[in-house]
Amino acid sequence: MNEKCSLCIQIFKPSRIATWLGPNGAALEIPEFDIALADVDDATICESCYHDGAAEMKYPDSFELHYQFGLEFEKRERIDEARKALEKAIAIKESPEALSTLAITYDGRAKIEMLKRALKIDSTCELVRLNLLNNGIDPDEILRDG
Repeated sequence: MNEKCSLCIQIFKPSRIATWLGPNGAALEIPEFDIALADVDDATICESCYHDGAAEMKYPDSFELHYQFGLEFEKRERIDEARKALEKAIAIKESPEALSTLAITYDGRAKIEMLKRALKIDSTCELVRLNLLNNGIDPDEILRDG
């Protein structure tokens, strides 16, 4: 269950094992790590390699690299790092999922405007629609109003 960074070859041991129920009801053991790790193009990248630029050198213009680290940082409530990573991802490819994840790191008007922008990219994106509904906004009403 250990993970190895494909760039620096450092080995990381899980800090704990979480048990989740799979789609068929079977228990799945999921390792959780103290350090952020992201899978990009069949490689595992550690946050040290992400922060020091080694990952960007290996994977230039990789939306997935920045998006995955944005998700990892947001999950760990490291909001400033999440925003930076997600903004880099969005600069490469304006994805509704990345915009929606970035939106939840903000409050108020900025959050709603990002969610509306994401909805305009893909009106069927479940994540965007759910985040709008969680903020008391009907996505279909936004689409009707144009």
